[in-house]
Amino acid sequence: MLQIKQFIVIKPIRRLNNSLMNTDEHVCFLEGNEEKFIDFLKTNLEELLDDNLLSIDGGLSFRFKSKEYLGVEYWDDLPMIWGFLFNTLEECLEIGEGKCLFPGQPILLAMKDVGTNIQVQFDHKIVSIDRELFVKELSTHGKLFYNTLVTAFNLASYKYDLDRVNLLVSKL
Repeated sequence: MLQIKQFIVIKPIRRLNNSLMNTDEHVCFLEGNEEKFIDFLKTNLEELLDDNLLSIDGGLSFRFKSKEYLGVEYWDDLPMIWGFLFNTLEECLEIGEGKCLFPGQPILLAMKDVGTNIQVQFDHKIVSIDRELFVKELSTHGKLFYNTLVTAFNLASYKYDLDRVNLLVSKL
């Protein structure tokens, strides 16, 4: 089973071990907590918004068959992570492979088309996942993120990203 969840940092992470042990105290996951996620962004929108683009510390939790490949310790700028992730996925689907580094950390994200699967590398962890499952799950969560930004905050600059995610799913 593939589980993808996205989060924002709501309390500064000063010690990584503390944030891993008290995850709910430091981060807010969008899935299942839409109101809290939106409320935090609304409360802090002025400082997070620059030229109609958000800069939000956050990340993705990525689990496959009960093994975690990404977690709270890999936070960065969430809108940029999503953009980089979908750029890499597009490259993978179009030319067979793609890779990038997280926006603010030297964390490798690489994808390789291997037939009916996509081999995904997060930093030094590699997993092979059914292509259709991976694209659909990633798109579902990416759409949730971009749709939240477009509808709850009227950030039209993210409409392009939302349309791009929908187009990726149509390529399957």
